[in-house]
Amino acid sequence: MNHEVHSRSSLFLMELIIAIMFFSLASAVCIQLFAKAHIISDNSINKNNAIIQSQNIAEAFTGVKGNFDSLALMYPDSLLSGETSASEGEMFLFWDEDWNTIAVDDPDHIGEVAAFEAIVTVSENKASEIYSDCSTISETFEGTARKIEIAIADIRDDVDFYDEIPSDENDILYSLDTDYYEKVN
Repeated sequence: MNHEVHSRSSLFLMELIIAIMFFSLASAVCIQLFAKAHIISDNSINKNNAIIQSQNIAEAFTGVKGNFDSLALMYPDSLLSGETSASEGEMFLFWDEDWNTIAVDDPDHIGEVAAFEAIVTVSENKASEIYSDCSTISETFEGTARKIEIAIADIRDDVDFYDEIPSDENDILYSLDTDYYEKVN
């Protein structure tokens, strides 16, 4: 009789161990799912903010009729690169982890505080070249047009900051190109 009680208790312990192992495995899977969901949520938030910031810059560019100097005045916290003019230039904007604008006091240490960067390039070309993809009507474009390229990059990892638009698409959260053309009368 003692042997039968011992057998039942060991069977119960085996069952309990298997149940604990099953729940441990299930909880490990759930933790991984929650971690992945958190990462996806953060990426979505960052991409949405990058889209909003790119659209704001593009709208400002259109609002100042493609004038780079006026655009730069709208973003006093930006860093300008090299020589700029009303028609051409390069500008860099920076944000922290919460997408708050960071003023560029010391460009050598911007990578330590910035999490995201906008690389903005404005160039002026012949209008017929910019609109060459509209082959049927590109001959009707006279004069010049200004093109803006905006790329928002995540610089939280290894990069201090980009001094030009990265060629690797994986480094860019969002990019936007637009142009401004005012017909010559």
